[in-house]
Amino acid sequence: MSSQKKSGNPTKSLAAHERLKKVLPGGVDGNAKFFNPLPVAKTAYGCRLVDLDDREYIDYCCGYGPLILGHNDPDITTALAENIQHGGMLYGLPHLLIEQAINRICDCIPCARMVRFTNSGTEATLTCIRLARGITRRDKIVKFYGAYHGTHESVLFGTKVISATPAYPHMAPDSAGITGAVAADTYVLPFNDEVYVSDFIEARGSEIAAVLVEPLLGSYGVVAQKQFLETLRELTARHGILLVFDEIITAFRLALGGAQEIFGVIPDLVALGKGMGGGFPIGAVAGPAEYMQKIAPVGNTFLGSDEVVYHSGTFNANPMAMTAVVVSLNKLVTSDCLQRMQANGDQIRQALGALMQQYGVAGTTTGMGPFLQWYFGVEGDIKRPEQLITADQELGRKFHRLLLDRGIFFMPGLRGYVSAAHQQEDIDRTIAVMEAVFQEL
Repeated sequence: MSSQKKSGNPTKSLAAHERLKKVLPGGVDGNAKFFNPLPVAKTAYGCRLVDLDDREYIDYCCGYGPLILGHNDPDITTALAENIQHGGMLYGLPHLLIEQAINRICDCIPCARMVRFTNSGTEATLTCIRLARGITRRDKIVKFYGAYHGTHESVLFGTKVISATPAYPHMAPDSAGITGAVAADTYVLPFNDEVYVSDFIEARGSEIAAVLVEPLLGSYGVVAQKQFLETLRELTARHGILLVFDEIITAFRLALGGAQEIFGVIPDLVALGKGMGGGFPIGAVAGPAEYMQKIAPVGNTFLGSDEVVYHSGTFNANPMAMTAVVVSLNKLVTSDCLQRMQANGDQIRQALGALMQQYGVAGTTTGMGPFLQWYFGVEGDIKRPEQLITADQELGRKFHRLLLDRGIFFMPGLRGYVSAAHQQEDIDRTIAVMEAVFQEL
């Protein structure tokens, strides 16, 4: 099927979404995934997604990040089918696929020597924070304005840029149901501002368990400056604070070793997820043995002790997820997938910049390599998410809708991922459609 195929009004998707709203809040499984009009998926393959109206899209949403190899990668599906037939889907016991998966992670991620698996990135960042608190015996954590670390209570503060002058270090929660006691333990500081952060940690470092940072803000595409990360590393080491990198988006995508490899700054713990599972639910916490061995069970201590940190989960490290991790990382390590993804992402980013200039539309691009994001109404190099407060959101929504109408699917907010399944013809088609949209604006 061609990505240009249309079938008139998307009546089947609209009707299906109305039905879903009767049983599913908002008709979506996550509020960040809602936009209007919203296609309802029917099938997918490679970098293509097809909705109920048989409209085909070149997909840059990639399942909101996990589909680093594209939909239904044949190497993953073949390995999964074989494992189901000859192995098992869930054991409730350790199995050697875990060792294979961990070895591949440790080969890639500089700080990783031991790993515990979770089923989501949210669980990974939650476990990192609990582990840091258990090790340091401190309560407070630091995160940064515009950073999203999942949906647990400790991190749902300052995730949305709603003010150019936010009230640091305490912010109102981004959700109902979060208690004041939780809010008191979370400090939100300005991203890429080493002066503010230095002054704050010098004054209050003795009460902070962890500094949690996204080296690339996944919701905004703003990239950390090397000096900022180096400052965090020096400050946390001096004050006995654990530095935690949230590399759920960046690891195995910007580089095999993620931001640690790119910037040469090594954290104490790292939260992993998304792309390493090729589409399967997965997350992980990784770090050196001295920290990871604080997770129960240690020796004969299982539960009921404040000397170890509790972590468990029925589906953690299940054989299906471990198979997907092993196959995905093997493919990324042994092929040119990553290089092609980076080159294709750079090509689209450069084309967007040229089209903005050609058609006289003020705008800027953010992100790095295969992670793409762009904005209208703001220009220049964006170092802080507050700089995006004046972006033209209405023009962005219109641009997103016009792309979708022409068979190009980016996430709302004009962001997306280039996968290994995107070929040069897909990149060329995408750029051509973008130019047609600029002509229509």
